[in-house]
Amino acid sequence: MDNLRTVPEQYPDNTQHPIDNIRLTCSEIGFLWTSYMGDSMTMAINTYFVQKTKDPQVRSVIQFALESAKSRLQTVTNMFNTIQHPVPQGFGISDLNINVRQLYSDTFMLLYAKYSTRFRLFIYNSALSMTTRVDVREFFDSVINSTKENLKQIDDLLLQKGLYVRPPYIPIPEMVEFVANQGFIANIAGVKRPLNSLEIAYLFNNIQINNLGKALLLGLSQVAKSKKVKDYVKRGEDIAEKHLSILGEFLEKDDLPISMNMDQEVSDSTESPFSDKLSLFLVSSLIVQGVNEYGFSLACSSRFELATTYSRLIVESLKYSEDGMELLTHNGWLEKIPEQADRKQLYS
Repeated sequence: MDNLRTVPEQYPDNTQHPIDNIRLTCSEIGFLWTSYMGDSMTMAINTYFVQKTKDPQVRSVIQFALESAKSRLQTVTNMFNTIQHPVPQGFGISDLNINVRQLYSDTFMLLYAKYSTRFRLFIYNSALSMTTRVDVREFFDSVINSTKENLKQIDDLLLQKGLYVRPPYIPIPEMVEFVANQGFIANIAGVKRPLNSLEIAYLFNNIQINNLGKALLLGLSQVAKSKKVKDYVKRGEDIAEKHLSILGEFLEKDDLPISMNMDQEVSDSTESPFSDKLSLFLVSSLIVQGVNEYGFSLACSSRFELATTYSRLIVESLKYSEDGMELLTHNGWLEKIPEQADRKQLYS
């Protein structure tokens, strides 16, 4: 088999809802396409992780994610075939080399599984809220349930192994309080109020994700084949380090703990398990997750300077993402998401 995906020949016989005369909307096509590309990447990465992990418990939860991704690919392929929509190329065996040393530790693999699964859950929930065709809605409803189950498995294992890093604790207030002045949002006379619970939670979460991302990029920068890809990934590692310093300062000023560094979870291997194409797509996915997290954090931050900080980090992340897209395009690796017809071009 020269590709990781399995393409079924026909739609399952037990379909309960006729779909032949119901067109897929732009949101349904877009989310199905995004699901396919993400699951194609997940299959490649988790195929490598399953082969390399030494801990049978870690292997078990990653295997669950691998099998779930394979099932989703089959269903999306069926839906695309039904409407004669081209199936994305995605990633396959040619993007993977399992005959190399273990690049990331079992601990890293488990933590990566947690945050990648959590991000998929966000995407699937968004998809469910923006789809109407019965089979598509039922598909995303079912994958939400399986993804929640996988996330529970991962969190339980992290707790069992003492690897689950909890957000900081804060005192329980003695009574209900109301905001007394504008200083709650703006800085008046240089006085800043303490961080509130949600601001702390999002700061801690973003630091966790940047720590994971920095370690991921550290490994990819060691093994990338192309000098341009290597330099691009190294630049992302430096950006993550910078963001960690900026976000960590907010917690330090309020005497709150900062999450652990994860660089030690990366081996000294220089043999790449992934193609440069897959590595770049993985970096792009990481940026999307980071910008999404920053956006939610911005919306939930009442302190003005914290909100403006997130805005700056989003802009920097988007600029880095743009350069990555140019690199993917230059190499002919960037698959185009389905789009509206160019009427002006058709007219000419």
